[in-house]
Amino acid sequence: TMAATTDSSAQGQADLTAERARQQELFDAMRGDLRDAGKALDYARYSAEIEDYEAAISTFERTLAASPPDSVIAQRLRIELAALYFKIGSYAAASGYLEQLANGPALSADTAEKVARLREEIDRRSE
Repeated sequence: TMAATTDSSAQGQADLTAERARQQELFDAMRGDLRDAGKALDYARYSAEIEDYEAAISTFERTLAASPPDSVIAQRLRIELAALYFKIGSYAAASGYLEQLANGPALSADTAEKVARLREEIDRRSE
């Protein structure tokens, strides 16, 4: 019915408004303390969750640039970036981050498995 469609549409708009408000809140917290990587990661992860991939990618990349290259956090950021670039169909960028992981410090078994699965899926989609 028309009323149900209107109610659903209004609820969807309210959800979107709440998501954007939460994202802005996290952004403001991050801007208030640019040295706090945790706040940047909170913002980036939430942005990815609500499918604002551009905001997530730019924040993860900025955080990666400020991280020691062979650190555990840098490894995690590269995985996050590879997965996000994969989601938006930028397989070359995703592969670049996977390559950096392959050439970096040893990965945990769980991380190596995630990387291998993502690499296989990129290869399959790039054929």
